[in-house]
Amino acid sequence: MRTRWLHSHLLVTDDLRLKPDVVAPGHYIVSATANPTSTSCAAVTFTAGAQAGVKPLSGTSMATPLLAGHMGIVRQYFLEGFYPSGNRNLGNAFQPSASLLKAIAIAGAVELTGTKTSTSTQNLRAGGACTTGLGQKLIDPRPYWTQGNGRTQLNEVLYFGTGERILHIPSAVANASAFFDRAISTGDVHEYKYCLFPSTKEIRVALTWTDAPPSLSATRMLVNNLDLTVNFRGANVVGNSQGPMFQDLNTQVDDRNNAEFLYFAGTTGAKEDMIIQVKGTAVPFGPQLYSLVLTGAATKGDCNSVGSIAAPLSFLTGSGEFAQPSMMMMVVIMLLALIALITGN
Repeated sequence: MRTRWLHSHLLVTDDLRLKPDVVAPGHYIVSATANPTSTSCAAVTFTAGAQAGVKPLSGTSMATPLLAGHMGIVRQYFLEGFYPSGNRNLGNAFQPSASLLKAIAIAGAVELTGTKTSTSTQNLRAGGACTTGLGQKLIDPRPYWTQGNGRTQLNEVLYFGTGERILHIPSAVANASAFFDRAISTGDVHEYKYCLFPSTKEIRVALTWTDAPPSLSATRMLVNNLDLTVNFRGANVVGNSQGPMFQDLNTQVDDRNNAEFLYFAGTTGAKEDMIIQVKGTAVPFGPQLYSLVLTGAATKGDCNSVGSIAAPLSFLTGSGEFAQPSMMMMVVIMLLALIALITGN
């Protein structure tokens, strides 16, 4: 399903931030009905018997809880210690931040490549001719207001010990008081090196952060501005620059959004090096915590020193990418283990 539904509204914020961040199925979602005897078209789609008491509905009231359920699963994935090995291990359990959940949702998004319904009020492309009435057009490439960063699909990001798609969270640090996110200040540049192995899997990088609140009189909502850059295949690619959004905004960098995303086709030949940089371009209210997620056939390090594809080591035990073990972290781990022992989970 890679087509946008007829009644999906295309609206933008006053400062032209990218919204929605992701999309989810919201058309013809079957759920319980409070009035099973209703004669509405939706209610009578299913007859009496095993399907009585349910009906299909459409709208954000269906798409939003579906994505919320996805995030509940992601939160459980981390609370039960599935990261980084892909297997349940309470010794690796941690409480994910809100920005990490958002980064996972974006990194697991697949692009909508089907059609959209276009009307004169929905055509926002600069210089494009407005249409009248309804018509089908190919949906704009992501990231764009017509689909955000795409449709979240958890098997495109969560790792369970097998397969080529490995989940990396290079920003994770053993600091429970900071929700295990790394901090950055104005002028700082954090660099992460990875080796990409031959794979058909798309490589995705997502950067997110929970921004400071803007003033009530602000015309742009972004306060702390971070920037994502990926050096790959001989080019520096900046966050959110793929797709037509930058062209329409007449910009070279993203200074509006607190989420930046990049994606690349998988490597088909030899191993390839990738360098990811996160820059604190302007952090007036800092330091700013951030979440960085990489998913794909990748291993930490440069290709000269990496022999095979492998999942990252636990950042909680001092062997991870930016591991900084703390006494507070050890207490949290012991408490989680004790709770699991008492409850039998």
